[in-house]
Amino acid sequence: SEFSGDAKRAYLTLIECIVNRPSYFANRINDAIKGMGTNDRELITIIVQRSEVDLALIRDQYKREFNKKLVEVIRSECSGKYEDSLIAIIEGN
Repeated sequence: SEFSGDAKRAYLTLIECIVNRPSYFANRINDAIKGMGTNDRELITIIVQRSEVDLALIRDQYKREFNKKLVEVIRSECSGKYEDSLIAIIEGN
């Protein structure tokens, strides 16, 4: 194989992002919130750096891939003003 290790992962990530950007970010969000504890830094980075249009597409893709509404998942994983802020951004408010 011409590519292995970090280079291979980087190229595969780039291809995934190019082929279906909403799916790429829906999966990154899911990775940030699944398991024990939430990777808040990753979650914030993804949500804050996406445009309203991107977030709408990501919300729809998240529902298709994980059969859950992204806002409901955020409500179950986060709390307080942090939760309110993320939901406001995701909903475009």
